[in-house]
Amino acid sequence: MRFLDDTGISCSVLYPTFGLAVGRFVSEHWAIAACRAYNNWLHEKFTSKNSRLKGMALLPIQDVEAAALELRRAVKELGMLGGMLPSNGEGIKNHLGANVYWPLYAEAEKLGSSLAVHVGSLHHLGMDGFSTYYPVHALGHPFGIAIQAAGMLAHGIFERFPKLRVAFLEGGSTWVPFFLDRLDRSYHRGHLQVDLDVKAKRKRKDPEIVMRGGKPAAIILDIDEYRELLERVEDADDLKMLKQMRKRPLKFRKLEDVLKDFPRV
Repeated sequence: MRFLDDTGISCSVLYPTFGLAVGRFVSEHWAIAACRAYNNWLHEKFTSKNSRLKGMALLPIQDVEAAALELRRAVKELGMLGGMLPSNGEGIKNHLGANVYWPLYAEAEKLGSSLAVHVGSLHHLGMDGFSTYYPVHALGHPFGIAIQAAGMLAHGIFERFPKLRVAFLEGGSTWVPFFLDRLDRSYHRGHLQVDLDVKAKRKRKDPEIVMRGGKPAAIILDIDEYRELLERVEDADDLKMLKQMRKRPLKFRKLEDVLKDFPRV
């Protein structure tokens, strides 16, 4: 509290240390018991003693239904701000964009609470064989949360749950421009974009035919159908251009001749 007073900070949100590795629990029962025990302890020891100390609940992500119930209990009964999600661990069933976690996101949105993705363990990121720790720590934190951020973004979590608030913590911020640049470069028609988690197919709308003088004069398409049609036309044009290019004889210039076209600096 002295630190908060000296720095003029109004409140502090408390996170665990070893509890960040909650994703490593394999047993669902152990995970549920450990998370409940930690949340109760945090409330009894700190957050109930001083209103300037806020809590983020540990959630047993191993059992999504139990995680949603624990989030509700922590927010409604213990006054916590939200829940923490580990970025990796043996107990995590899938990436955080997978539909198995949608009930948890729906509950967080309903409660108006926040979720925080936090690196807790640095296993299974391709560095398990390193014999020194500092590069694992340096790269594991931003890479761990970047992978989960990509999973949530690419699988439409923030479109499905527009009021959901998620923080990606303890990876710094310099990974964000790199992350967004790479995603932007990779999202195009050349990479097939398929969301395998979406079971319900979008219902296609029948085109509306405009009649004039008893004859069809125009067709009104759904905007998504129109975009798909444009992409197919563009793909056909690209293929046509490639076929034409293949028929042309290849001509090569010597490097010395190419360099003559550019003035020396």
